[in-house]
Amino acid sequence: MRFVLGATFLALVVLIVVTSGAVNADETDVKINEFVSDTGTMHPEEWIELYNAGSDDVNLAGFTIEDGTNNPVELAGQTISAGEYLVLMKGPDFGFGLNNSGDVIILKSNGLEIDRVAYGNWDDGNSANNAPRPGKDESAGRCPDGLDTNADDVNLYVFGAPSPGNSNACQGSSTGGGTTDSGADTVDSSSGTIPGMTGWSAGIAILAFSTLAIFLLKRKRTVLGE
Repeated sequence: MRFVLGATFLALVVLIVVTSGAVNADETDVKINEFVSDTGTMHPEEWIELYNAGSDDVNLAGFTIEDGTNNPVELAGQTISAGEYLVLMKGPDFGFGLNNSGDVIILKSNGLEIDRVAYGNWDDGNSANNAPRPGKDESAGRCPDGLDTNADDVNLYVFGAPSPGNSNACQGSSTGGGTTDSGADTVDSSSGTIPGMTGWSAGIAILAFSTLAIFLLKRKRTVLGE
C-alpha cells in the first residue's frame, strides 16, 4: 500500500511540475517585433510592437512585458490575431522607459519567458549579440517580421522610417543603429543583468522522474529479495 501511495505521489509531483512549466505553442509565436526607444519629433512617445507570427489568434491573458527594471506590466484583455500586430504605447500600456543607450525588453506568459530583445550596450551576459541601438526617431525591429533565431544582432535592424502596426520595411534598413546619444535619455534604475529562467522547470521534472525511477528500482529489488 505504501508503495502505491509513494508512486502516486511522485507521479503527481511530476505532473504538476511539467504542466506548470508548459507554454502553449501558439503563445511562442508572439514576438517583440519593433520598438522606438529614442523619441523625437516624428515619434514623441516610446512604443513596442508585438507580432503574432502564428496561424492562430493569441489571447494575451497572463502575458506581461517589462524592461530591465523588472517591473512587469500585464497585457490582459488584449488579443493578437494571426499575422497581426499590437502596438503598446508608453503611458497607456506601459510605464517603464526604454534607455536610449541600451536596454532589454522581455515578454512573458504566466511567468515564463516567451521572447526577449536586448539592444545597445545592455549587459545580459552576452552583449556581443545585442540588437543595434536605434537613434532618434528610428526603430529597431525584426527583418522579416517575427524572425527569431536567438541572435538579436542578426535578426534585428535599424529602420529610419518606423512602421508601427505594419510590416517592417526591410529594404534600406541598417544594422548599425544610431551613433550618438541624444541629450534626453530616459534612464531606468536598471542593474544591467537579468538572470535567465530557461531550463528550470525541465531540470525539476528530470529530477522528479529520476527519483521515481530510483524508488521503483529499489522497491523491485526489495520484493525480489523477500
